[in-house]
Amino acid sequence: MALAAARTFEYEPLEINASRSLRSHEDVISLRDSCMAPVSFTSFLKYAKPRKTCVILDEIDGSDPHAQRKVLEWIRDPHRLVPIICTSNEVPVIFKRAPDHITLHRCMPLNARDIYENLQTHAPMEFTEFQKIVKECQHDVRRLMNRFQYGQSDILQQIPLTGDTIADLFKHQEMFYGVQPTYWDL
Repeated sequence: MALAAARTFEYEPLEINASRSLRSHEDVISLRDSCMAPVSFTSFLKYAKPRKTCVILDEIDGSDPHAQRKVLEWIRDPHRLVPIICTSNEVPVIFKRAPDHITLHRCMPLNARDIYENLQTHAPMEFTEFQKIVKECQHDVRRLMNRFQYGQSDILQQIPLTGDTIADLFKHQEMFYGVQPTYWDL
């Protein structure tokens, strides 16, 4: 959604997975230093009318707490020219404590009726049946589309492991292939 919002408002998004890329405050400093200009060089090359850069830090809650502190300092910087959008499953506490500089937008899941009305062409079924599928997919539209396109996946059987590699191999062979293994079959 953040990427769609940035492109809708004609920004050139720079999307970064914060949980993987921002491991320390040095990573944030190098990112901040590379985003000092409001328009990137690639934007000049790609578009007739260059677009302003927008930084999207995805999964900020999975990044290092020191990096989160540096991101907050970057957000508070009065000389910053680049908008910053952070996405997360849980809002980091340090961001909750800075309401003057950070605006929180919570995206609640759509209700089943709205999803049903938008996806009727892809899912010709009764609403009550559709509601059950929406609950199974936890109101995630991506999971719903995947389910409608490819159907429901079978759940693999779990084999209780003994800790003995050879015995576990025999159990696996017996359960999945219906073969009674012997030591001579190896």
